[in-house]
Amino acid sequence: MNSEPNILLVTSDPSACSHFLKQLGQAGSHSVMSSSAEGAARMLLAGVAVDVILIHHQSISGASLISSALKVISPLTPVIVVTAEWPENLAFPAGVDAVCYASSLGRRVARDITRFARYLLIEQPSQRIENAAYEGERFVPRKPDCPN
Repeated sequence: MNSEPNILLVTSDPSACSHFLKQLGQAGSHSVMSSSAEGAARMLLAGVAVDVILIHHQSISGASLISSALKVISPLTPVIVVTAEWPENLAFPAGVDAVCYASSLGRRVARDITRFARYLLIEQPSQRIENAAYEGERFVPRKPDCPN
């Protein structure tokens, strides 16, 4: 992996995310967008270079369904969900490696996601990330053996 992660942004609202896609690029990533889970699956099956899958969805449960389907195709690719919904029970959705809570998509969120994508790729290569832990003000990553 180079220092610029390849991010596949999956969203049902491409018009709202088109500016965010540019901000991801300015933050140091190569990003492509799909407006559906099916389109994202076709991209993965076609061999598009993807280091991280970023799912923008209004609900965590909806994002979890998309993530689970894409993990069947690309099980080792980390999945980050960006949503404004905070889970009621703090349970981590199936197939999701990190959740980014953000009420809006802006430059700071793009920078944070790009940094966290690098972290996932450098610190957790080819590993299934299992234990939930809180880090920072925006991300809740799953990772093994979290130091306190």
